[in-house]
Amino acid sequence: MRALCALTILHPETSPQPILTKALDTLFREFWVNQKKTNEKPILEEVLKSVLGEGETKKLMEMAGKEGKELLGKNTDKALEDGAFGLPVCIIPLQRLCSALLKVLGWGWSSDPEVL
Repeated sequence: MRALCALTILHPETSPQPILTKALDTLFREFWVNQKKTNEKPILEEVLKSVLGEGETKKLMEMAGKEGKELLGKNTDKALEDGAFGLPVCIIPLQRLCSALLKVLGWGWSSDPEVL
């Protein structure tokens, strides 16, 4: 998790999502399909090299211990503050959720918070 947090620091563009998704997909496949012990540092590095290349993986692993750890702590605190606990959780602001549901249903959205 520290390495993945560090990855978002290494790729601070508007959305580090594409590279993060590619890394997660590769880690998932190597762990669940190929049964590699991706929690072990040498294997994690090997898997990440296949996604990021050697230079970026080296930089990432150096950052994971400090910057990655700090960001993971902040993200964990934020998740707990938002009420996330125990399972993968996605926090969606209520207005965004309602707006999306209403759009799917073909209804409008009122600016009055008392009226849906």
